[in-house]
Amino acid sequence: MNVDLIREFLLESFENLSNISEELTTFESNPKDKELVNSIFRKVHTLKGSAGFLEFKKLQEITHAAESLLDLMREGVISINSDNCDCLLEIFDVCIEILKGIEEDRVEPDLDYEALVKKTLDFIKNPKAATPRDRHLISGIKVPKNLFEDDDSSQRVLSKKSTP
Repeated sequence: MNVDLIREFLLESFENLSNISEELTTFESNPKDKELVNSIFRKVHTLKGSAGFLEFKKLQEITHAAESLLDLMREGVISINSDNCDCLLEIFDVCIEILKGIEEDRVEPDLDYEALVKKTLDFIKNPKAATPRDRHLISGIKVPKNLFEDDDSSQRVLSKKSTP
């Protein structure tokens, strides 16, 4: 494989990933910033495409999963939350780990990233699933879970109001 091409790939990829974690954290606190999510998406898309061209299959697979999740966020199908943000940050850490392996040995590390890919795909397959802290939604109002945990009468009132 062309050493200069790999060196350029690594340089660009490390640079993109150094900015992406900060951008993702900013996006989590400002989820309406479409330009920011588009910027993150483009960087991941570039990394995925380059990994595919250079036949780094693990990196391509993991960035493809991240790209798919980010695309659904761009389209507004999935809202960013701490769970999927943490998953993306974990992916970006793994990307750096893979890139370091490529930098040192010119091959991807012999590690299994399937659990992380599956975790990411679970967000994609079930975009409408409520996150644990949102599962007590009533008519668009978030109600703290502990408000009803010990109060059976509140649970009954809630059930009666929810019934058409």
